[in-house]
Amino acid sequence: MENYEDIFIRSNDRILDILVFVLSEITEGEKIEEINIERLIQKGYSEIEISAAISWLVDKVEIDGSLLVFSKVRFRSKSFRILNSAEKQLFSPEAWSKILEYQELGLLSLEQVEFIIFRSSAMNTDLTTIEDVNSVVSKLLFHFPVHLPSGSKVMLDSKDKIN
Repeated sequence: MENYEDIFIRSNDRILDILVFVLSEITEGEKIEEINIERLIQKGYSEIEISAAISWLVDKVEIDGSLLVFSKVRFRSKSFRILNSAEKQLFSPEAWSKILEYQELGLLSLEQVEFIIFRSSAMNTDLTTIEDVNSVVSKLLFHFPVHLPSGSKVMLDSKDKIN
């Protein structure tokens, strides 16, 4: 039996689409257990893909320790990033709109949006299509730890010792 991480590798964009659907339903007031997954099945998503997306979501909530981790951004801040003239050249209006949508849903934090802008600028890579955005967002969300559990360290401080 495959685990949901193997499924992510093959179908990141489809998983991302399912997450957007689920998070949209949650922000509209639905509880995760009340979401009608039949609508997703009718749209052509498999039960394995749906399960993988929901498993990722539940894992994310457990790691962050909050019930609506993805909605916190919406209620905490109504601010959004305005691109300067050089940054505007990196994103089509559709691509930038999709990034803002993901931020509004709480799927992307403000820091992650900044990372996407920085990455595109540093690599001189334009994000002109929704597929471009989905590819970057999928890699960011599914292949790198976004939040480490509190107390975790990626690197030792200069005064730290290994016992």
